[in-house]
Order: sequence, then structure tokens, then C-alpha cells
Amino acid sequence: MLVLSLQWHLEGRSYTQSAKLESKVTIGRSPDCHITIAHPTVSRRHASVWAQGEEVIIQNLSQTNPVLVNERTLAHREQTTLAHGDTLQLGLITAAVSLPDLGPRVVFKVKCTGCGKVADSSVSDCPWCGTSLAFGETFIGGVRE
Repeated sequence: MLVLSLQWHLEGRSYTQSAKLESKVTIGRSPDCHITIAHPTVSRRHASVWAQGEEVIIQNLSQTNPVLVNERTLAHREQTTLAHGDTLQLGLITAAVSLPDLGPRVVFKVKCTGCGKVADSSVSDCPWCGTSLAFGETFIGGVRE
């Protein structure tokens, strides 16, 4: 089971809260949220997080306050992926994101038979020359953080 943990500092104290991503997890100031951040600059229901396949998605629920993921601003109802090690900002609170099950993974690369350049295995055609990568040489490209 995938677990989301947030760690933040507030008024000289450190906080950590976690929630299982079995369904949508809410983050906000309200005590009925799965992860509660008791600060006046955090909306009552500020954001929602859920697992979708191999990805974790975050959505801004606040009409008045943005959510920042690695300094990228999400407007109301906008969503993006969330990864282990990301920084999440809600109001004036900056939290470190921990998704242990999404830690480092092996990345596969493919060498294009047309131009010889190396591309990520998630694409089907070479981004440089357009040749199909179906018959390219596959190898381990390293570990993704």
C-alpha cells in the first residue's frame, strides 16, 4: 500500500503526518482532513492527493490559495504528479513529500538504430530522427531518484 508522508516545520517544531493512498487523501487546516496542517494560511481543504496507476496525483482544491509543487504553482482544480522528494507549499507552510514506494527505480534506455542517440524507453519513436525504437538496443540507463 502506497503511503504519503509530509514533513514540515511550524513555529520551531517539526511535524510529520502520513496517510494511506487507498482513496483520495485531503490536506488542509480542517481537522477532518487526512493530513491536517493547523496554520491560518492553509485552506480548510487545500489539496487532494490520490494514486492513479503508478503515479501519485495532487490537485489544488482551494479557490483562494495556490498549491506549489517544486515552486510550480497550481491554480484552483489544476493537478500534477507528485513524486518522492518533491517540495509542497500550502500557504506559508513548505513540506517535504515522502512516497517511499516511489523511491529510486531502474530506468531503461533505448539506442536508436537510425541516429544512434539514446532515448528513454517510455517513448515509441526517436525524438531526434523519428525512427521507431521497437528494434533499438535496450539497456539499463541508471537509477531514477
